[in-house]
Amino acid sequence: MKRILCIHEGKSYLPEIDAYKKYFDVYGDFQFIDSIKDLNGVYDVGAFDILWYIMGTDFKTVNVPKVHDYASLSTGNMQTVKNLAKRVFNKRPNLRLFLNDHIKKTMNFTDSVPCLIRDMGIDKSFFIKNVKKEYDFVYMGAITRERKIPELLHKFKRDLKNKSILVIGDVPLDIYEEFSSSSNIIFSGKLAYQDVPKLASKAIYGINMIPDQSPFNSQTSTKLLEYCALELKVITTQYQWQKEFENRNSASFFKIDEKLEKFDLNAIENFNFKTPGVENLEWSNILDGLKLNTRLLTVVEQGYDYG
Repeated sequence: MKRILCIHEGKSYLPEIDAYKKYFDVYGDFQFIDSIKDLNGVYDVGAFDILWYIMGTDFKTVNVPKVHDYASLSTGNMQTVKNLAKRVFNKRPNLRLFLNDHIKKTMNFTDSVPCLIRDMGIDKSFFIKNVKKEYDFVYMGAITRERKIPELLHKFKRDLKNKSILVIGDVPLDIYEEFSSSSNIIFSGKLAYQDVPKLASKAIYGINMIPDQSPFNSQTSTKLLEYCALELKVITTQYQWQKEFENRNSASFFKIDEKLEKFDLNAIENFNFKTPGVENLEWSNILDGLKLNTRLLTVVEQGYDYG
């Protein structure tokens, strides 16, 4: 069995890594190994048949075939300069994957390296039916002030005391201390990934808070997809990817603004929600469609590229 080493910084939520592991296990030609979780960041690249980078940067020349996986664009200040630097200075891989066409066009590689569009998928554990509801709302995702989560929780502490909100994720201490005394605000803490759908499915509404700014507004919202798989009624901020997804899937989500001035309970309860089926986005369906196993066998056969 050939070995793939997945190299990443270990800072981001990357459900695709587990999806890749499960996918390659089915075919048996490759073992997909996480450099952080499986090896604690200690490894010899020469012991592997393929290096799979979640980009990032890759400035090293090695005698091993490479895959560059662009799951997002650069964030923070000087995004355009950072993306340009990656295009100019990153080593040429044997294969590139992009989350969507927008990321592919923004990176604008002009060489002959083959590429695939690999959108975000949904783990099969999120496809749960007929769950007894225990919470009114659920929020999954980054629990930060940048995402306006304290403003959201203030709505429940001040105006929606008779409605519950379940908050799933690693919560900063200052936010926890500010809201934990409100009995209708329930913090789950950080959960094992397999436990998330079982708890989140007990809510009626799923809240998606994404800022309408680059690069976040052009990237797939994993949590929104998971809400759909759980058949929750989706409440979301408005941004480019959300609008395209909603139109493409004939969905109908309740829209809120980042200041939460439109977060009106009466309007929400009377809204005609339409949550689309997303079975086609289950991870195995996405990866099977790309024929990744076959493509990587070809990559190994062709060998590395000194670009």
